[in-house]
Amino acid sequence: GLMDEDESTEAKEEGSTLDPQYDENDTSVLEGKYGVLVMDNAIAVNECFQKSPLRLGMAYKSVDALAQFHASAFQRPEILSKVSNRLCRYGGSYHLKNRNPKELQHMVQAWDDFKKCVGPVAKSGFFDDIKMQKLGKRILDTAEYISNELSPSPNCPFATIVHGDYKAMNIMFRGKESDFDQDQDVSDIPT
Repeated sequence: GLMDEDESTEAKEEGSTLDPQYDENDTSVLEGKYGVLVMDNAIAVNECFQKSPLRLGMAYKSVDALAQFHASAFQRPEILSKVSNRLCRYGGSYHLKNRNPKELQHMVQAWDDFKKCVGPVAKSGFFDDIKMQKLGKRILDTAEYISNELSPSPNCPFATIVHGDYKAMNIMFRGKESDFDQDQDVSDIPT
């Protein structure tokens, strides 16, 4: 069911609803809520395997599957709108709404620490320019604007669906690893 963001994820027996009901045209009930997805052992049920790190053929197959995933909603605002309303309004880990606010609060200090660590091995004069010295502050000051500019609406001609956590351990290959070949299907573990 749906839970408040600060609510425990411990199972509730009384009054819990497994499948929340809401009007698909009014998703306001979902604001400030999150859900927990519990999956069966997808590997055993679907006779799949995971591999990390990926062998080269698996990596090619994974990139191809990801490209097909992106293309499936490219310039299809009806699909992108549903994804935006039902899954995540802002796709991509770069959007500030998807980040821990503390990351941004520590941007200036993180840049200063970076300069201290990299400075001794950086090209001579690299950090001399005041713009480079103040890069952390400049990023902090423009972060919201940049985040919004990089977050297209479903109607943007360049908008597409993004995975968000596409890595080897979130990819399943059908069949057995010993039988893997280039023509094998790739399945993604929903994350």
